[in-house]
Amino acid sequence: MKYLSFLKANKKHLGDPQGLNEDEITAVEQAFNVKLPLAYKEFLSVFGKKRGRILRNYGSEASYLARNKADALKAFNNAKEKGFAITDSQLFFGVWQELAFYFFDCAEGNDDPPVYVFNDSGKMEHYKDSFSLLIKDELDAVLKFDKKR
Repeated sequence: MKYLSFLKANKKHLGDPQGLNEDEITAVEQAFNVKLPLAYKEFLSVFGKKRGRILRNYGSEASYLARNKADALKAFNNAKEKGFAITDSQLFFGVWQELAFYFFDCAEGNDDPPVYVFNDSGKMEHYKDSFSLLIKDELDAVLKFDKKR
């Protein structure tokens, strides 16, 4: 792992995730007609089939990706504000309570892309400088919680 190597040292804190194999990750790329960023492929290889404790309430498993996109489009179409456009190259890897939609743009060609979020009002914002930073921050929250217990 190049971008998410910090996960290996914290395996006992990840819960019981189950990843996708290389063929399954390729199938995701084909289903969405995108080239996935390497950092996200690494994420899928650990959490793609069954979530652990990282992004656990965000519908982040590969089986949710189509629904995430559909929910994002529905929220976008119902939004009052439309300061950006949803494109086929945007992958919505997480949704929080159908209020916040997390995505990156595969067309950027970045192996560790910035993460964006838009809320149900239609406002889009830059959320994290990279996907790996988002996962690191999520892991830090888990470690902080575990330390308190």
